Amino acid sequence: MFDVGFTPDGNLLARASTDGTARVWEALTGRPVSPPLPLGAMAWTLAISPDGRWLTGNIENLASALWLARWKACRQLRTEQPSIDWSPQSQADWHDRQALAFESADDRQAEIWHLDRLVERQPRNPQILRRRGRAYDKVGQPGKAIMDLRAAIDLDPADESAWSSRGLVELDSGQVDSAIADLNKALELAPEHWLALANRGIARGRKGATATAVDDLSQALRIVPDETRFLKERARLYQALGFAKKALADFEQIVEIDPAEPGAHNDLAWFLATVLDASLRDPQRAAVLARKAVQLAPGAGGCWNTLGVAQYRRGDWKAAIEALTKSTELSKGGDGNDWFFLAMAHWQKGGKAEARKWFDEGVAWTKDKDPKNPEFRHFWSEAAELLGQPGPPAPGPSSSATPSVKPAD
Repeated sequence: MFDVGFTPDGNLLARASTDGTARVWEALTGRPVSPPLPLGAMAWTLAISPDGRWLTGNIENLASALWLARWKACRQLRTEQPSIDWSPQSQADWHDRQALAFESADDRQAEIWHLDRLVERQPRNPQILRRRGRAYDKVGQPGKAIMDLRAAIDLDPADESAWSSRGLVELDSGQVDSAIADLNKALELAPEHWLALANRGIARGRKGATATAVDDLSQALRIVPDETRFLKERARLYQALGFAKKALADFEQIVEIDPAEPGAHNDLAWFLATVLDASLRDPQRAAVLARKAVQLAPGAGGCWNTLGVAQYRRGDWKAAIEALTKSTELSKGGDGNDWFFLAMAHWQKGGKAEARKWFDEGVAWTKDKDPKNPEFRHFWSEAAELLGQPGPPAPGPSSSATPSVKPAD
């Protein structure tokens, strides 16, 4: 036995056992009032909800305070037990604690369920509405999220977090102008609100205002210097502005901050293998970093793609083909990043027909999926020059010079 949890009147208790089950008993007589409830793993702590319908606890290998099992047997027994008279405030406090626990565990549906109970009790509480709005955004319901956040702002227009949260939802939904307006309001109320600064930087980057986007992200990074999401976004914006050395410094810093993150090694390796400024390329180091990324995430096709590109830059055509083929297998066929480099590697190795096949695949994919992407167009041009084939047509207006990371939350 690991832990027990009691009802407020002390009449019933729930007990967690080493076999990964919990059971409910009469405290005075020891009579079981529920069958063993399977939890899936050992539970270190248990608690019973105020209405006697739910068990909560801390399960081994899972986040704390997860929803364990509906206590059907005890709920059916309620007519035979003395009623538990919990005050509305006690019930609200319990739902509040559970909502916070599920937020921490990233179980947003459970969090929303408890926040719904809180909204029923406190329908004009702007903080609760804001929290539920953010939870709705996490589960992909931006309409409900914006509705809750609008209500929270109406109730408390001086709450900078509500403005910032609505700006984030709008940014996630592609409403960039509305997002910038809300984030501006958040920063009027709280100029050092680093999330609002970072997300406004991301929004401005999407609008093409690259220099001001860098300014916003730099301000945010002065407050939270180790936020790798912001460093990554700023690095991409630096690339768009032609400041490759500054981009390199940011990618280097990300690896220093989070050396166990495969994406950190992969991003730096990609930069060193593909940066347009040939003086900054370092294929040998790129290959080392890409191998580390593959070691940390062997099932990530993107990391194998980077390794293949780095091997191509090193002149190891065979190793490049092996890594790029692995990338296509893991990525359900691959994309232009794989195919243009497969074409070039096969050509360099003497496989002209195979090279033409992959080149044609890359051209068709790029035309269909992302014809204005400058990176794909550059690889297309490079492969076309090697194979003696037509390059990409003259580019039209482009909405963005570089890809962007997801907004921060």
